[in-house]
Amino acid sequence: MALIVPEDRGPGLWTTIECTHPADRSVIIESILVDGTDLDVLDDVADTLVEKLIGWKRWEATFVWRKTIEAWPIVDGDLTSRGVDITAIPPARATNTAYSWWRQNLGRDEQAWKKFTRDMTREPRRILEREASKPMDPAVFGQLQALTARKPKPATAVPESTITMPDHVS
Repeated sequence: MALIVPEDRGPGLWTTIECTHPADRSVIIESILVDGTDLDVLDDVADTLVEKLIGWKRWEATFVWRKTIEAWPIVDGDLTSRGVDITAIPPARATNTAYSWWRQNLGRDEQAWKKFTRDMTREPRRILEREASKPMDPAVFGQLQALTARKPKPATAVPESTITMPDHVS
């Protein structure tokens, strides 16, 4: 299966398979190979599964874990020295623990923490595109039309300014 799924289109599939009971995995694989199910659908399935299982948006949890793995010796050493084996606790608590570790360690540097949270909460392009393709609420559409129909006030005239150059002194 790994050989027929393009790398840039597989994360939803792999997450869905990992979060599915082993006896049901063949149904997912069959729906892709036989029925031609679009892999993009599995991204939505994976998003829902992860959020239901651990209470985190998938892209946010992925970000927290990527950062945690990048700094694994430090994170694991710090948590282990405090008696926490992050690999032995349920995924939801492990994700909360990893996030808390980052909050404690980056919280001293406001700019670093803001960047971390901004990067963590940045929605993937597929989510933005999906949201943009949804029809707009008629009430909101009416408000936007009213705003664009207003004519802007004419700018007040600014008196022309002149620059006086000093005489050239030799």
